[in-house]
Amino acid sequence: MPSETKYAEEIRKISFYFLAAYFCSTTFTHALSQIFFAGGLLFFLLDWGMNKKFSWKPGNDLFAIFILLFVGWSVFSALVGPTPLKSLVTTREEWLFLMIPVAASALLDDKRRRTALRIFAVSAGLVSIYAGIQHFAGEHFYHGERLSPSPGGGWRAAGTFSHYLTFGNYYAMASAFFLSIAGGAAIRKDKILYYSAFALSAVATFLTFSYGPILAFVFGVLVYLIFWGRKNMKWALSVFALVILLTAAMAPKIMARFLHTVEVESVGIYPGSRQAIWTTAIKMIPEHPLFGVGQGNFLKEYEKYRVPGSDKAFSHAHNDILNIAAYAGIPAALFYLGFWVTMLAMMSKMIRRAPPEEAELKGIGVGCLIFSLVFFVTSFYEASFTDEEVRLILMAVWGLFLAAKMGLKRERQTAEIEEKGA
Repeated sequence: MPSETKYAEEIRKISFYFLAAYFCSTTFTHALSQIFFAGGLLFFLLDWGMNKKFSWKPGNDLFAIFILLFVGWSVFSALVGPTPLKSLVTTREEWLFLMIPVAASALLDDKRRRTALRIFAVSAGLVSIYAGIQHFAGEHFYHGERLSPSPGGGWRAAGTFSHYLTFGNYYAMASAFFLSIAGGAAIRKDKILYYSAFALSAVATFLTFSYGPILAFVFGVLVYLIFWGRKNMKWALSVFALVILLTAAMAPKIMARFLHTVEVESVGIYPGSRQAIWTTAIKMIPEHPLFGVGQGNFLKEYEKYRVPGSDKAFSHAHNDILNIAAYAGIPAALFYLGFWVTMLAMMSKMIRRAPPEEAELKGIGVGCLIFSLVFFVTSFYEASFTDEEVRLILMAVWGLFLAAKMGLKRERQTAEIEEKGA
């Protein structure tokens, strides 16, 4: 039996190494990060199969139930839809949910959790510096093409992602996350690292010149101030001021771009505006309320429901709730909202109950909550849940939260035992 336990621990160690590699690569390569995720999943399943006392649990049965209902309905709606084979193949992205238990299991240990977060911060910081170089060079070196010009000179940064909007969404979430966990970091070097990662990621977000990610970032900072503002006001204001100064120096016409985009979107006449896309998506839902139009069929159906005379067509609704309701039916959208509400409720409960001496775990809880809220904001103007880069990191963050929640529970139990012993 002892040898089996040792063997199981080695498997968990390898699973963690894959997850650490995922956190390193997720900031710049979608393909490689998914390969590392697959490796971590493989060893997670080996551990689960070998260790019959495997202790990880989802933390909330209702959360797991809503995910299973969402996946089940997505598969069922694909099978009964007009293109079952095509739609079923498209639902393969639901395997990304498996990142939640993989991350939760691999990050239960405090030391491993800190290591993964440090790797994530360093990687995001380096890619953010690269985004700054892109803004001045104008070259998308990774894809071998020119970047889109930004207003007033320079170029719209996209990192190594295929589109600057996806890059902006990702780094808006990452920057808010680093700011939040810095607030609870117990080690001074970690605090400096996370604040640096926040500042660099924030500048990278602004250099995309995308109003959605910038608004989402500002929202994340405001939520952060609610949780950590009084305690870390000096740090927060200093770093935030640095971000504003750097951005103003490098991209003085971001506000002009922002105001122009808001004007175009609010009028809604342009057939490519979010308002026009949402209106078209809303027309689909009442005619396919239960099972939707089928995964992968949104583009074809959009051409039927769009404004007469428009030549614009889109593959998704640029809003996750509308998009899911359109392709898989209203029940799928309700299940989607169900696991979101239960996860956010878990996070709020954990943050409220965290004792002052557990600032680091509380900081992770706050970081995961703000990351999730910023993601949810981006999902109102972009179907972020269909975007594998940002969806997979969301699943990893949810797994991180469940690991921190379990760590807080263990600390509380240990304290109670010590108190009774005394």
